[in-house]
Amino acid sequence: MIGASRLPERVKELAISIFHAIAIGEARIHNVPVEGVHFHEVGAMDSIADIVAVAICLDYFSVDAVMSSPVPMGSGGVIRTQHGMMPLPAPATLEILKGYPVVMTTVPFELTTPTGAGIIAALSRGILTDQVLRPEHTGFGAGTRELPDRPNLVRVVIGEMDAASDAGTDTVVVVEASIDDLNPQIYPHLIEQLLVCGAADAWLTPVIMKKGRPGIVVTALVPEAGLDAVTGTIYRETTTIGLRTYPANRRKLLREEVVVETSFGRVRMKKITGPDETRLAPEYEEARRLALEHGLPLRDVLRTLTNEAAQYAAGSGS
Repeated sequence: MIGASRLPERVKELAISIFHAIAIGEARIHNVPVEGVHFHEVGAMDSIADIVAVAICLDYFSVDAVMSSPVPMGSGGVIRTQHGMMPLPAPATLEILKGYPVVMTTVPFELTTPTGAGIIAALSRGILTDQVLRPEHTGFGAGTRELPDRPNLVRVVIGEMDAASDAGTDTVVVVEASIDDLNPQIYPHLIEQLLVCGAADAWLTPVIMKKGRPGIVVTALVPEAGLDAVTGTIYRETTTIGLRTYPANRRKLLREEVVVETSFGRVRMKKITGPDETRLAPEYEEARRLALEHGLPLRDVLRTLTNEAAQYAAGSGS
């Protein structure tokens, strides 16, 4: 339904990624392949509307990254589903959020649904902790149930991440796993999930392991706050039974997002300030979106944007 719709391509991609995150959790619960998952409550029209609406909003507001607080979970109660009465947190919700920071409360009601869990699992880069955020817009969504110890609200804050917090030096954790028995088709999905759950970067290195077997070292750079989510993702998505972690210091240039007028219209680009020069670089996702919208080869769009970025930087005196 989503693929056949007239929604923008980015909206389709975001919505489908949310359903995919939910399907992975449901597949584990029912012990079936992802392709064999039947959406029940999540497949209802209101849940489809919820998921697609989130994707539309993220696209409309040009949101580049999603982060969250630890996800609150109700416990001590039960919920009626198409599979009968289930304990809280619902098994599917826990499975979908496996590896993501959650808070177990004593509220005996469902505070996070599988739909909400799927949105977080698919889109969030991790927990917002010591990053500097400049809020620009705030919105609230209220539920109808009266909770005993808290307002029944979801709050969304849209803002700009302070570019100054991206410059200078910081410390991250390097997480590594050496693997020689994993289906190679899984690695692209693994890298995507590591970035989604909070890794600053992730990559694969081919190696020769013991007994002469070819293998892969999976490496992720992780802020301390996202360590649990990243290690949980590696354990969940791969066959490894152990990880290596160690701290590393980073030196970073100042980075910020700017909007540039181009032959394709207004395009978001990355502005990088170094000791000797300032340069602009087109964002890959923006270039890909434009290529799809205009029916052009991606390499042509990237070349055009790169040339126009250089002209913009020279004309602005940067």
